[in-house]
Amino acid sequence: MQKHDVRTFLLMTVTGFLMGIAAIAPGISGGAIAVIFGLYEPITAAIGTLWKDFRRKLQFLAPLGIGAALGMLLFGRLILFLFSTYTAMTCAVFIGLIAGTLPSVFRSAARDGFRPRYLFATVPCAVAVAWVTTFQGLQYTVSETALPHWLMLVCGGILGLGSVLPGTSASFVLMALGVYGPMLTAVDAFDVPRLLLLGVGFCAVFVSFARLFSWVYKKAHGWMSFAVVGMLLGSVWAVVPVPADGIQAVLMVVLALGAAVLSYLLLRIKE
Repeated sequence: MQKHDVRTFLLMTVTGFLMGIAAIAPGISGGAIAVIFGLYEPITAAIGTLWKDFRRKLQFLAPLGIGAALGMLLFGRLILFLFSTYTAMTCAVFIGLIAGTLPSVFRSAARDGFRPRYLFATVPCAVAVAWVTTFQGLQYTVSETALPHWLMLVCGGILGLGSVLPGTSASFVLMALGVYGPMLTAVDAFDVPRLLLLGVGFCAVFVSFARLFSWVYKKAHGWMSFAVVGMLLGSVWAVVPVPADGIQAVLMVVLALGAAVLSYLLLRIKE
């Protein structure tokens, strides 16, 4: 493998790693990370036509899948701990990561030109996602109760849907259903049968909807792209934290700025 190929593989694996973390992190989605790195449309297109030029598409998707699996397995409990213990700081980091890449996201969405009418897709999607993800009573806690196997399959499907719909946090949905903690317990305990069912549910839903979204992108790229931008902005609004005092506010700003610079540099490296 050439040096360029190795670097590309590592960068794609890191991107997949971030997607895996985002898939289980409250307030953000793996699809949002794919949008940020300009990979959302290529991923949906590749999966939507997977059997055409299968080898090349497998080379593209494999490092993303490996990274995503590692991100979910290694950071499941850590993500829950950070959000439950340092909620405001963690949210600030996620907001900074997204903010640093917004210019690139907008440029990608407007690659065929911007039309003011696209705002009729952006604004409603942003408002809808911000409203849906502000459920009350969501708890970042881990439950030791094991989920039934069929319910792990459902959880995987919800995670897959959250990844194919950028800006839609599957974790919020799982929390609302009361299964988020038990699902992370299975991940942390490396419960292989349940993890396999989680993966099957994820892949089945992701592949099914990826075909649909690939078709929609081809037919209406501008509308779809700016709808995705709206969902991404709505997810950011949903996790904006309220600082406890002035010191925490300053720390949050510093963390957000640092994360924004980091995401900007990562995107430049990828480009």
